[in-house]
Amino acid sequence: MLLSELKRIVEDQTLFTVVNTTGDETTGYALKVSEELVMMAQYTEEGIFDGYSIFALDQIAEFYWGDRYHESVERLIDKKIKCVTPDITLDTLESAIVEANQSYEAMAFYETGDSQTFDVAEVLAIQDGWIKLYCFGNKKNLSRTYRVIDIDNYIKIEFDTPYINSVVALHR
Repeated sequence: MLLSELKRIVEDQTLFTVVNTTGDETTGYALKVSEELVMMAQYTEEGIFDGYSIFALDQIAEFYWGDRYHESVERLIDKKIKCVTPDITLDTLESAIVEANQSYEAMAFYETGDSQTFDVAEVLAIQDGWIKLYCFGNKKNLSRTYRVIDIDNYIKIEFDTPYINSVVALHR
């Protein structure tokens, strides 16, 4: 049922909210869905575009749509600004990261078990299920660090968000 409902949401271009297994909620439009992953264009409650996310279907606890909240957000979205679907194949999270890395300078990497902790980072290498990142410091400390981590520790990536773009700009 999960996959068929998500495919219908993509086809109908329905604004919806996904709740992941850590309780984090993301509202937006599903742009693509595969047997393993979903790509969303994210929007704030004010209807402002908030970047893209890709995450595994097995991280979805529930999703919902059609209430007053979704109607309000959808009315606030500026329809003159078209959301372009990134050209990323949704085979595996690893392959999606490789493809996104070709077009975006940095991504946010969310770890398993904690939807509030994430690294904004450049991908330096991916090999044998491991990923080497060069992490940007947050806006307070601007301290960069290298990190090598098992790619299976990540449940979600985000890219082209205002926050990520501003962190990258501060490091230039």
